[in-house]
Amino acid sequence: MSLSLLNFVNSSNISLAWLKG
Repeated sequence: MSLSLLNFVNSSNISLAWLKG
């Protein structure tokens, strides 16, 4: 897995967690 893809997935998870509160 490329580092950029891993970074994208990580950012998405953080964003979803923030949206869920």
